Amino acid sequence: MDRAEEDGKFTKYMSYDAEYFNLYKFVQELRNTDGLFFYSIVEQPIDIPAENISNKFAYGYEDGLDKESSYSVGEKGNPLIWAKSMQITDDVLEKFGVKVESGRGFTEKDFEFNPSDTVKVILGNEYKSYYQVGELFDAEYLFTPIKCQVVGILPEKSLVAKYGHFISLDRYILLPSFNKMSYYQNPELAKIVLSQQASGEITTIDQAIDVNQLVSHLSQKYDTLNFIVVREDLNKIQNLFNVSEETLKQLVILLISIVIFTIIGISVGFFGRIKRNYKTYGIHLLSGACMADIAMYTINAIAVVIMSAYAFSAIISAMVFGIGTYLIIIFGLAAIILLLSSLYPIFKILNMETSLLIRREE
Repeated sequence: MDRAEEDGKFTKYMSYDAEYFNLYKFVQELRNTDGLFFYSIVEQPIDIPAENISNKFAYGYEDGLDKESSYSVGEKGNPLIWAKSMQITDDVLEKFGVKVESGRGFTEKDFEFNPSDTVKVILGNEYKSYYQVGELFDAEYLFTPIKCQVVGILPEKSLVAKYGHFISLDRYILLPSFNKMSYYQNPELAKIVLSQQASGEITTIDQAIDVNQLVSHLSQKYDTLNFIVVREDLNKIQNLFNVSEETLKQLVILLISIVIFTIIGISVGFFGRIKRNYKTYGIHLLSGACMADIAMYTINAIAVVIMSAYAFSAIISAMVFGIGTYLIIIFGLAAIILLLSSLYPIFKILNMETSLLIRREE
C-alpha cells in the first residue's frame, strides 16, 4: 500500500497525539484480520561509522552514487556512511525462507524500541568482513542516535520481495520494524515509524477479501490516513520462484551430464595412455616397482589434470565473483571427479598380468 497524495490528513496526523493512536488501531486491525498477511519492508538508511567501510554499502550505490557523496562527517568529526538499511516486521524472513548463517534471528523483544537499549540488527553477508556477531556499533536512525548490536549474519544471496521485485540483502543492515515504542518519549519518531509501517504489503489468503474495500473501510472507521492499494499480480513472485526452481533443476541436470562426460573422457583418455605405456611400466617393474606404484603414478597424473583445471577456474571465478563458499563446492566436485575418473584406469592396471608387461615388445 502507498499513502495517498497529500490531502491534509498527514499534516493533521503529525500535529495531534490522537491521530497516532487512530493509525495504530488501523495497523493492528489489519494485522489481526483473518485471511490476510500484513507485513512491512521499509528501506530506511542509517548513518554508521565509515572507517574502512566500502561505499558499496551506501544507499544509492547501485544507482550510480559517486564515492564522495556516500560519506559525510558526524558531529564529532568522525566519518559516516549513509548505509542501506531495511526495517522488517517479525515474520518477513520466514515468509521468504531466509535463515541466518551465524547468530540468530529477531526475537519478540527485539521489536520493542527503547532509546537506552541496544537495537538488535542482522547484517547482510558482505558485512561479515567488517562486523562479527555480538559486536556493537553506533548509528543514527531517523535523526535519533542508537547503539546497534549484531545478532545475526545472513547467508549469501538472501532475498526478499517488495512490490513484486526481489531485493538482495547482501549489503543491507536489517532492523526490527518496531511495534512497541513509547509514544510520549519521542512522539515525532513514533509517528514516522508507524506511518512507514502502515504503507506495508498485504498478501491475501482468503481470495474473497476485497483489499481495497477493507483498507478504505478501516481508514474511515478510524478517521486516519488514506491509502492507495497497489495491486500486484498475485502469482508474480511465486512464478519467479518457480522459474528459479526450474532453472536450478536444469542447471543440476546439465552439471551432472558434464561431470559424467568428464569422468568418461578422462577414464578413456588415461586407459589409452596405459596401453601406450606398456613397455614403460615393464621397465618400472624390472626396476623394483609394483603394480600399486604404477597405479599411484596414474592417479597423480589424473590429479594434475583435474586440479590444474580447478585452480584455473577458481582464480577466474574469484576475480569475477569474489571469494565465497562456492569455491569449496567446486573443490569437492573436482575431488569427486578425480575419484571416479581414477576407478577404471586403476582397475585395469591392477588386473594386468605382470609377466605380459615385462615380455611385451614395443
